[in-house]
Amino acid sequence: MLNLDDPAARQALRMPRQDQEHTVELRHRGEGWWVDFKVTFIPEDPKQCVQPETSETNALVQPAAGENVEWWYHRMVVTFLNLTEEPNERDPLSIIRHERLVSSDDHYDLVLEDCRQLMKENPF
Repeated sequence: MLNLDDPAARQALRMPRQDQEHTVELRHRGEGWWVDFKVTFIPEDPKQCVQPETSETNALVQPAAGENVEWWYHRMVVTFLNLTEEPNERDPLSIIRHERLVSSDDHYDLVLEDCRQLMKENPF
């Protein structure tokens, strides 16, 4: 299990290749507490894109001028490992973030911020 504040976690949280499902178990430590969680990247069908979308959930890298680039989307599912029940997409306490992401981005900071925010809202 990786410590979320460890530089190795940055590499572990990089997106997998197009057709690979990728799961990482991480531990985020605070002062006197920690939370263990799992990040799973799930590949989805590739999407065709000319202009990048502007929403946070579908952020795309800007393609070179005139290029029509095929982007591969993944869903990133973050779940707590200390839950006794299976994650439920409709249960906000079981999933920190569940959204579409573009590959080749480093989502370390995104996950870290979600963990910090969730711990503020739901301290153990």
